[in-house]
Amino acid sequence: MAKAGAPYIIVALLVTALLTLAWYRLGGRVWGSVAVVAGFLVLSFLWFFRDPERKVRSNPEILLSPADGVVNRFHEGRDT
Repeated sequence: MAKAGAPYIIVALLVTALLTLAWYRLGGRVWGSVAVVAGFLVLSFLWFFRDPERKVRSNPEILLSPADGVVNRFHEGRDT
């Protein structure tokens, strides 16, 4: 999991737990439906913030372009 996703996932898990507890205590279709939607939100955050291992072949004749990453430098103006 990517570190940047931890706050989103933790908050979504807490909200889901509270909604599930409300459903358990109060009953009703509305609480259950909202808890299920919140559960799907947690699953979507887990999917979005995954950090899979990538296998990169070492070959000097292949140009490798990263599919994801962090911008660590911004240059204003024209590139020369």
